[in-house]
Amino acid sequence: MELHQPSGRWWLGLLLTLLTVLLWATQPVAFKIALEQLDPLTLVWCRFAATGLVVGAWLAWRGEFRVFRARPAAIWILLAVAVVSLLGNFLFSILALRLTTPGNAQFLFQASHPMVALGAIWVFKERFNRWQWTGMAGTVAGLALFFLDGRASFRTAGQPYLLATTLVLLSALCWPGFALSQKQLLRSFSSTQITGFVYAVLAVAFLPAAKPLALLALDRLHWSAVGFCMFATVTAYLAFAEAFEHWEGSRVACVCTVSPLVTVLAVALVHHLAPGLLPAERIARMGWMGAALIVSGSALSSLTRERR
Repeated sequence: MELHQPSGRWWLGLLLTLLTVLLWATQPVAFKIALEQLDPLTLVWCRFAATGLVVGAWLAWRGEFRVFRARPAAIWILLAVAVVSLLGNFLFSILALRLTTPGNAQFLFQASHPMVALGAIWVFKERFNRWQWTGMAGTVAGLALFFLDGRASFRTAGQPYLLATTLVLLSALCWPGFALSQKQLLRSFSSTQITGFVYAVLAVAFLPAAKPLALLALDRLHWSAVGFCMFATVTAYLAFAEAFEHWEGSRVACVCTVSPLVTVLAVALVHHLAPGLLPAERIARMGWMGAALIVSGSALSSLTRERR
């Protein structure tokens, strides 16, 4: 099978990746608020249903679902990998947010991006220079420092940090399967077609486990949180898929590692405006050192150009 190659418009890929980072970074704040009145399975289904409905309706209106007809078995295997991987990613991340803070979950989830970068190097033959490998090592070291800092802080607070960490890491482990299969599927479909198909399948499959009527009992604040989750899911995943069309997968993955810092800023802003709504993040000196390594390593890995 011939492998996908980016268009070369790296600046467009970078802009789309930054939009993805902004939306992904602020979603956990909305998740944490929504989960106060909504169960995790229904919240996951809402995100699937919103994206599947919006994108699916657009594809149906344009008659683009016919592109899935008479495809070889390899294509259907990749679509199945994308569906199952995204389901695991969503479910484990939502369950983890019931046990930990948005910033902590986002930082730990960054373990997925080195996995995606290494997968892109292995599968798509992308190449890193020595500065990019140095940046990757810095990102991994930063994640380790942040984990050690978080373990100490949450143990002091008596929260189930090990279980929360396990759930986040399971979510991170599912992500490369979705990201890399989606990148290869761009040879056969547009990013909109992939997103519409995957989310429509998941929305239908997940409906028996959801409680849509529970949405009627939400107050205005929690409806707003759920609405933002649905909007951000539609927009972020379309932008993420399109970013792979124009930029190397390894670089997209590395830029995404800065999203936890945006999450921490978002939590701080919400806590400042409404202290009772969200608690402030607990990050000690070692955790901030890890955060600095994550951001600097991400910049070094993604923005230094390949040596020719």
